[in-house]
Amino acid sequence: MRYLFFILCCIICCLFSIGFVSAQPLLTVQQLEQTNFTTHKGGIVSPQALYVDADVFESVFNLGAVVLRKGNSYALMNASGEILVPYNKYKTLSSTGVFNINNELIHNGWFNYSTPDGFGFVDATGKVVIHDPYAAFQLSADKRHLVSLTQKPYNIIAMDGKKYQPGFYPNAIGEGFFFSNEPAGSKAAYRKLNGSILVQDQFNSPGHPFKDKLALVQKRNEFNELKYGFVDATGKLAIPFMYSAMPSYFQNGRARVQPANIADFVSAIINKQGAVLLKQTKQTIQQMGEFKFFANGLSVSNNAAAIMDTSMATISMQQLLQKAGITQPVSFHAVDLTWREEKHPILIYSYAGRAGLNSINPNARNYGYILLRDGIVVPPVFHIDGTKNLLEFDPVSGLARAKMFTGKNPNGQPIVMDGFIDLKGTFTVLLKEKSAW
Repeated sequence: MRYLFFILCCIICCLFSIGFVSAQPLLTVQQLEQTNFTTHKGGIVSPQALYVDADVFESVFNLGAVVLRKGNSYALMNASGEILVPYNKYKTLSSTGVFNINNELIHNGWFNYSTPDGFGFVDATGKVVIHDPYAAFQLSADKRHLVSLTQKPYNIIAMDGKKYQPGFYPNAIGEGFFFSNEPAGSKAAYRKLNGSILVQDQFNSPGHPFKDKLALVQKRNEFNELKYGFVDATGKLAIPFMYSAMPSYFQNGRARVQPANIADFVSAIINKQGAVLLKQTKQTIQQMGEFKFFANGLSVSNNAAAIMDTSMATISMQQLLQKAGITQPVSFHAVDLTWREEKHPILIYSYAGRAGLNSINPNARNYGYILLRDGIVVPPVFHIDGTKNLLEFDPVSGLARAKMFTGKNPNGQPIVMDGFIDLKGTFTVLLKEKSAW
């Protein structure tokens, strides 16, 4: 029995190592008020840093693996430096990407490759997930499923490796269900991944994915008015068709709805039973901004003036910054875009005005971050350019791609350090210095 228990524990650990990261408890305003934030210098290089034999990092870490390029050859490496897919095994190799879908940061751990005889995907361990001579497969809209287009009924491959043959093209996949208008002439339905019907009604397209165990549905009433409601994972109508304006998806048990007439209030936060928890008026929005969506148990107002938790308790951003030891005026980097569900919730900031400009390259700003769950503050020392997914921490490796100006070359051009940092902002993975020849 003890041996069996040990085996089960090993299996669970393996699952977590390839990306089945457990859901984190929701943060609260009280936790933020009680957090003892610690400030770390950031931008220093660890004495134990890993120096990689490659020309370029072709991706960020995606569930513990990163794509390298040397010349015209590609490899896949984990955070310890182990080569999972050697150079020259595939003609091309690239990460599918890290995505912000419905205010959630999605790491799927998939990398697409090409060979002389076809195309496919490997996972974050280097194992082949699917291979096809015609590349007739695609990522689903939620980026958590692969859909093969050469097989009918359609094949679906989920992140856990399970395969399904629903018999219908899977639109709006989410949480084990998808929306379908097939077969032609039938009522629209939400189906399980095996194709069986969860609920069927005169739903209007487009279908919306299940999110937080509820799906937003739309339907015309007897007056031909389009109304919105929500169905749950049992197929029951959890919130009736009552909203004229499209609500947000649920996240952390909360959603934002808007009244047909905004004279009394502009929007409201509701729970999964449709009960109004908070009405947001023009006056309250003027005071602290509007709270539009939740992630990690918190909502950042659209002007970054305050943070609210799912109990509707609030803390001003000024109070949070004081707790974090930040006394200078700051500006936040695209709060609405960067605030999303992730293992390490982050606020990316710069010092306001000219104080935030880089001394080496005055055309660029320096950025730092606050990790709310981890209680870590790193001052603005990093550069954010057009490279995707900078300062986004991978849930498996705990590393984020970062860039920093370190000086100027003989031609007066800024030198950029490009590598991966740990949560404290220390560079732990860098490229080996290139030969002068």
